[in-house]
Amino acid sequence: MVKLSYMTNDISVIENISSYTWDTEREDKYDARSYKIRSEVYKEIKHIAVDRIYYGAEFCEFLIPTLNEVKRAIDGVKMNYELTFLTPVVTDYGIKRLEEIFDYLAQYCPGIEIVFNDWGVFKLLQCNYPSLLPVAGRTIDKMNRDPRFLKGQYEEYYNEAGLEYLQSSSLFAGEYRKFLYDSGIKRAELDFAPQGMLAAPEIDDTINISVYIPYYFVTTGRHCMMRTLTRPDNLKFVLDNTCGQSCDHYQIEMFRKGEKLNQTKENKEIRVYRKGNTIYGLNKSIGDLLKQNFYDRLIFQLDF
Repeated sequence: MVKLSYMTNDISVIENISSYTWDTEREDKYDARSYKIRSEVYKEIKHIAVDRIYYGAEFCEFLIPTLNEVKRAIDGVKMNYELTFLTPVVTDYGIKRLEEIFDYLAQYCPGIEIVFNDWGVFKLLQCNYPSLLPVAGRTIDKMNRDPRFLKGQYEEYYNEAGLEYLQSSSLFAGEYRKFLYDSGIKRAELDFAPQGMLAAPEIDDTINISVYIPYYFVTTGRHCMMRTLTRPDNLKFVLDNTCGQSCDHYQIEMFRKGEKLNQTKENKEIRVYRKGNTIYGLNKSIGDLLKQNFYDRLIFQLDF
């Protein structure tokens, strides 16, 4: 049976999660197009029971919550939901921050899921925190995510073999699932990429699969445009351990009015969103995903 999870980075949402529904969201928090797509997706899944909350940082070590914020999240969900803690790619700076949180979780929340997007973080969990459950995050899966086409245009530019590759996840490969299972990883997570997912073959149940909707990440990295906003010119590309976290206040919508790749009546624009060091796209083709049965968890992103 498929279950639904909410994902948020907003601790105030978690502290009021028992009374939260997407229907109460204010439209002016989002641009009109994003809000419309997210609302359409939510209508398709709102009948699914919510049993879990995702909280943490997937892509940036400067957004790792404090231990006090993690404790507030635990208090906010207890008695009603399970909690999954998200972690990003990290340097030694991020490892130190995570170790403080892992020490607490191992003592007070054994068995909690920890989503890792860095194999070094997995090794840390495996060696030092065996009571915490590692989950392979969506950056671990290297499926292509290309937002430059609209639905239906992939078939025009790829032959059958190319399209099969583009729509396939490494999780559909038995040897890779065996590697994860033998490593102590029982769950892995995917994006619902814009080109869609190949009809998954019959796969065994050694690895449970979660899918993020409606946002998918396009690309991410350590250099961050928003991090440079508060820095002088000579320090804009210095990779140190400081950040003004301008992404708390801004997101950037990027779009291109295409002439060759974009001739459809349904939509004349291709848009992606930059939040901090990561670029996201939106996939509204939820109906295609709901026809598949290779996953047992959907993760609806309340924000990014």
